[in-house]
Amino acid sequence: MDTVGCIKGFLIVFCAVFWVSGMSLITVGALCRTTFSRMESFTGPAMTHTPTALAVLGATISLIALSGSIGAWAGSRVLLGLFAGLLMLILAVEIVGGILLYIFSSKVEEEFILKAKAVITEYNMKDKAAIDELQSKFQCCGAVNYTDWFHSRGWHNGTSVPDSCCQLSSKACGKNAVTGKIYHKGCVLAIKIYLEKNAVGLGATCISLVTMEFLGTLLGLCLLHNIPHGKRTKTSDD
Repeated sequence: MDTVGCIKGFLIVFCAVFWVSGMSLITVGALCRTTFSRMESFTGPAMTHTPTALAVLGATISLIALSGSIGAWAGSRVLLGLFAGLLMLILAVEIVGGILLYIFSSKVEEEFILKAKAVITEYNMKDKAAIDELQSKFQCCGAVNYTDWFHSRGWHNGTSVPDSCCQLSSKACGKNAVTGKIYHKGCVLAIKIYLEKNAVGLGATCISLVTMEFLGTLLGLCLLHNIPHGKRTKTSDD
């Protein structure tokens, strides 16, 4: 097999794997949406947008992979140029986004705490069900800790906490809160622990994607360089 044919084969296989990774991101985004939606009352809409962003990224990757495989098979300089250019653009956006997230991570956490405290303080009917569901799901109580409920204008039940704070939920179990029977951990910390547990897998996925994108860009540019202008490479049907 000649050099061009070999590069084509590698690129087509790469695009197939890349397409699968894109579809996987769409699936992960869909599966995470419910869990992240529970956090919205405490963290604001940013967390809810994360699954959507994953799904959009996955769809974009799948379309890019499709254009790359068609471009490689047909020897289209236009599609191969589009493939390599979009990959370089995504790489740049991901790198810049990762740097900004690292720089502003402490600021983001501060905003989460302020938002969560405000929600606990208000405890209005619109957020009540979501807050109770989140406290039960993440086994937490309050924003920083259970004492946040003592200062809540919307709750206004003194030293009591909502029943969703109880380790064993029952009617009025949060009345005159006994710390041994309620969750001590604040929900901001509980959410942070949840995200950190998933950060390793997400980080490994991001590194794999960046590596694949870099490799795909090299393969695309290499094939583009070896295809003469105004011609297409021969396929097995020629």
